[in-house]
Amino acid sequence: AVGQLSLGPIVRVCGRKWALILAFACAGAATAAFGSFNSPIAMMLMWAVSGLFAAPASPLFAIVVGEAVPDKMRATVIGIWGSCENLGGAFANLVAAHVLSSHGWRAVFFASGPLVALWS
Repeated sequence: AVGQLSLGPIVRVCGRKWALILAFACAGAATAAFGSFNSPIAMMLMWAVSGLFAAPASPLFAIVVGEAVPDKMRATVIGIWGSCENLGGAFANLVAAHVLSSHGWRAVFFASGPLVALWS
């Protein structure tokens, strides 16, 4: 919730597109960093940072996508995007399970974090 509440000031300063890029890049970097810590407190803090930046990504993406398509298509496009987001989450769990079983739990974060950051 804190990440979404901080969205207004960030968007005013950076604009929607750059706020979205910043959210994805920082969430990905924090996720990757999470896998490198051994201390439970450091891991907890890094996961909180990741969540802080991940929270505004979905609403920002909905705004950016909504503005990019004509009014007539907006509901359809947002619906398709929401469905794909859920399918992507399910697929990501399958990939994470494979990475976990073959390379260990840290590899899940080393693989997913940079992927999210690069996608931004």
